[in-house]
Amino acid sequence: MLILFVFMFSIFLPSSAEDIDYREEMIKFIGEIRERAEGDKIIIVQNSTELFYDDGLPNKKLLSKIDGISRESLFYGYGGYNKRTPSEEMDLTLRELTGIREENKKILLIEYTDRLWNKRKIKKNIKNYDFVGEALNGYELTSIYKPLSGFNNKSIKSLEDVENFLCLLNPEKFSNIESYVKILEKLDYDLLIIDAYHMGKGFSASQLERLKKKKNGSRRLVVAYFSIGEAEGYRSYWKKEWNKKFPHWIVKENPNWEENYIVRYWDPAWKGITGDYQKRIDSMGFDGYFLDTVDTYRFFEEKE
Repeated sequence: MLILFVFMFSIFLPSSAEDIDYREEMIKFIGEIRERAEGDKIIIVQNSTELFYDDGLPNKKLLSKIDGISRESLFYGYGGYNKRTPSEEMDLTLRELTGIREENKKILLIEYTDRLWNKRKIKKNIKNYDFVGEALNGYELTSIYKPLSGFNNKSIKSLEDVENFLCLLNPEKFSNIESYVKILEKLDYDLLIIDAYHMGKGFSASQLERLKKKKNGSRRLVVAYFSIGEAEGYRSYWKKEWNKKFPHWIVKENPNWEENYIVRYWDPAWKGITGDYQKRIDSMGFDGYFLDTVDTYRFFEEKE
């Protein structure tokens, strides 16, 4: 589940007497994901660039836990497809991203536009700022698109080597997981950002190995989508009884995304579930994780 959003409803939250530092708990959570990762896994965090700053300066301790930041709608798509992001929002985020890039972290931009003139401006900007960016065909993240910077024959060994990427998180257009693999292995993207499952079925280790090769034969990276601030009702960990009564760590369904539920991400029960999910991602052979819904901490801060 992507797209920045503002929660417009009120709910019961833990008493301030619990003295929870929501920002610090999310920082701690990301650190725990890094610590339990098998091998040298890549961690890309979606949005929440402000989380990586302390008193206006980059938080180097937190940045050491990740490899890159993905940011939506820096230039286009904020408030509507093809819409230019307001200058105030753009300038602030651009300053944050530039500071993070100066700390040698990769910046991936997901822009929502299909207009040629917009794409040309994005391409110029990513070159100037040393970012990597793509213009997606829509918010649904179901389609294969042409990369702004073209393909290459390079073997990609680290996130820093990446010059283009495919972010395709909703593969329901494909009839089964094998047909999905056959399509993806015919592409030359440097990085695939995909869900670890297709209609509830996970990739086999051999299928992942096939995906790690571009069509031209060179190596590429494959990372798995991983929602850490919201539970998803279509995952294998979801229990039927939760549809009638939420466990204590689920707050409420996100009104903007069906079957996505805001969680108290610091709760041990949720950390146990995500720990098991991370192990399944590792067992498939993914190169790392694309951490989404990190910005859930803001929801709790605003309701405090």
